[in-house]
Amino acid sequence: ISGRPLHDLDRVFAPWQPLGAGIHGAEVRGRDVDRRHLPDDASMGRVRVAVNDVVRQIPGCWVEDKGASLAVHHRDAPGAGSTLVELLAPLAAPDSGLVLLQGVLVVELRPGGHDKGTAVEELMETEPFAGRLPVVVGDDTTDEDAFVAVERLGGLTVVVGPRQESAATHRLADPTAVRGWLAELVE
Repeated sequence: ISGRPLHDLDRVFAPWQPLGAGIHGAEVRGRDVDRRHLPDDASMGRVRVAVNDVVRQIPGCWVEDKGASLAVHHRDAPGAGSTLVELLAPLAAPDSGLVLLQGVLVVELRPGGHDKGTAVEELMETEPFAGRLPVVVGDDTTDEDAFVAVERLGGLTVVVGPRQESAATHRLADPTAVRGWLAELVE
């Protein structure tokens, strides 16, 4: 389950094409499901122009164009988050089909109607996931919908890092701790 598009995951894991979800649940690929809930190219083109106009106004920000979503990163301008939300919120009007999502030093416009939680629920109803224990490990506020869904399904949720507020029931300090935990599970 990723904020990145499935085609990016395919590139990273090639030649394997994992079952999963991309763009925060807007794309789902399973054995029995292949769903894409994506905005049309024309409307995304208009949004793309507007987002780039906003980014030009705020030094230290840059756009990650994921095709069906646009993430504005502000790591080099950590105080710009509230300004970005204010300027980008009108692009997520109810009739746009987009929602505004705030993450750690990123503000993203993504397709609405689905999220990482709905993607988890959808995949857990199909093989090979049906009847199994879902586990979600995440480090961003964008993972909270998945944490809520997995908790509802009786699974295991792990937030990574110092963030205090989370629906996850377990915590690991950093990616190194996650790798160590996974190595223990394999053993």
